This record gives sequence, C-alpha cells and structure tokens, in this order.
Amino acid sequence: WYIFFQRIFKDRRVIELGSGNGLVGVLLDKLFQPKEICITDLNSHMKHIEHNVDLNKCSERVSSVAYDWKAPLSELDVTLTQPFDVILALECVYREDLYLPLIQAIKQQSHRNTL
Repeated sequence: WYIFFQRIFKDRRVIELGSGNGLVGVLLDKLFQPKEICITDLNSHMKHIEHNVDLNKCSERVSSVAYDWKAPLSELDVTLTQPFDVILALECVYREDLYLPLIQAIKQQSHRNTL
C-alpha cells in the first residue's frame, strides 16, 4: 500500500479540505513527502491545526490556511489561487447546505488532471 500511495502523493501539490485537526496532512508530510501540503479548514480550527503541525515538526512543505468554501474568490489566501494535483476531503460535510460549496471548492482548487 505504501508504494501505491507514494505514487499518488510524491512531488505533487496536495490540499486537504475541512481537515479538522490536520492529522491527515501531518501524516502525508511524514510518510509521502508531497511537493506541498495545504491543510485547510475554517478559521476557528486554525489554532489546533497549527499546533499539531508545530508539535509534529512538519516540514516547510506544509501550510495551514483558513478556507471558508462560501467566501468569494477575492478573499482567498494566495496559496489557494493555483490548482492542486490532489484534493483530499474526509468527513468534511456534516450539513446539507455545505454540499454545493464543497463541490465549488473542489472545482476551484482542481485542474484537468487533479486526483
């Protein structure tokens, strides 16, 4: 399984949408060395994400960015203006009114070959 996932993540730009505490992004950094990992969630989660990134001594490839899927494009952090190669979203929709914003976020953050 390691070789399979290594092929997916190595040297790719990865974004995690709705990451909660940032665990998946931390593990990606430690196990698969992507080119870049952007861990995102609402601003209210940033303190916990940043604490976990620091606690686990993540590499400089890892960034944490507040990302409200409902916010206009003009308000996005510069990190989110270039498409990503891999998009991860794990258990991040817990209300029906978030379905469409999640789909729009995926479209905004992807390119033709995004996984």
